[in-house]
Amino acid sequence: MTLDERIKKDLDDLYNKGEIDGAKDLDDLVKTDKSKYRNLQNLANTPEKQKTLQRYMMDQTSFATRALPVYDGGKRDAKTVMVMLNPGNGVENANRELLYELKKRNMSKMFKKLSCGNACPQVGLNNNDLTDDIKHYNDFNANYGDWDRWRMDNFDLKQAFFLRHWKNCGVGLDDDNLKYIIEKQSSNNKEEKAEVHKRQLEEKRKVLMEKRQLELVPYASRSFSSINKKKISKIFPYVETLFHEIFSYDREFVIFCSRKFEEVFQAYSGDNNYPGTIDFIHYEEKDNFKGSKLTVSCSVIRINYDNKSIKAIIANTFPNQALPNAYDLMAAYGEFCYNCLLKH
Repeated sequence: MTLDERIKKDLDDLYNKGEIDGAKDLDDLVKTDKSKYRNLQNLANTPEKQKTLQRYMMDQTSFATRALPVYDGGKRDAKTVMVMLNPGNGVENANRELLYELKKRNMSKMFKKLSCGNACPQVGLNNNDLTDDIKHYNDFNANYGDWDRWRMDNFDLKQAFFLRHWKNCGVGLDDDNLKYIIEKQSSNNKEEKAEVHKRQLEEKRKVLMEKRQLELVPYASRSFSSINKKKISKIFPYVETLFHEIFSYDREFVIFCSRKFEEVFQAYSGDNNYPGTIDFIHYEEKDNFKGSKLTVSCSVIRINYDNKSIKAIIANTFPNQALPNAYDLMAAYGEFCYNCLLKH
């Protein structure tokens, strides 16, 4: 399925069924903590408690099944693509925020149907044409950087610093801004703090608007920890969708932002249905990176798809918790990955 086909299918599922089949099918792909369920099961000795347990269990899935999927963001034909594992939001929280997210995107038909269900007049709601809502959904994702331009977010900004030394990445980052942020981020001067904040927002907006961001799995979860190897093949169709979208436009750089991609790609390329799709070219590691205690690494791969090929990088250390606020270290790690990609 193409990206557009997946988006339409998922939104149709939400509208007609209240849940997304794709998210349900991926249950148990990653570990979920069901210890609370076992404790509650012993206490649910009345019909009312059973109902409470049932409501609780609706949120005990690997991924959010009753939330808006997040497949993409930014400029569709961008020169640089950064691929994340999935939206990082707790399942229960993501499910609870569905109506807010629909309203935020002006997806009025879905909002009306899902906010009142059978209690509201169904005039026009039984028509399954979601063309307008899908357009609003795609427009919001493409322009999220503008919509969110007044909110500081370290995860978004760290992508700008990662790309600081990537020549021709097409994002249009201002190196003077990035340098100023690094030099003045700890300043106690009121004017300098305000200027840092202003420049942070400028660079954050650019990296959200001018690159392409894709998610391997579009369904939210708090973490993407250990992958169930028995279920890993369920993710392969989503890899296909990723590759189709990546190869639909000319790209300069493709960056996979977690070492988990190596595990997924090893299994994918070892499957008889996808022979020769991914070549693992080079792995590089460096201890005590830039005088820190951090060990960083990356892997260079080649993706062969639809009679085309492109070199890409798996930035294994990108999600490391030590990096979001250490802007200079993130920029240095980005340069490390960039040089590794160029050399191999």
